[in-house]
Amino acid sequence: MNTQKELYALLTTRSEELSKERLLAERALEHAKDSRTLVDVAFYEKELEIIDRLDGELHLLMEQAEQFAEANREVK
Repeated sequence: MNTQKELYALLTTRSEELSKERLLAERALEHAKDSRTLVDVAFYEKELEIIDRLDGELHLLMEQAEQFAEANREVK
């Protein structure tokens, strides 16, 4: 049970970190667009795609952790 709480806390922390990374990447992308640096624009667009994918996978893991915890509560 303790491990499940720790896992969920870790996933939540990582989700918060990804949100911060997304904000930084969005700001950098806007700056790159303003300065018309196409290489930077492409880089930050790709970075945002990766962050979105990781965030989606992280949310799936969080849902699975919640379902696992619920199943364990029902068994007990």
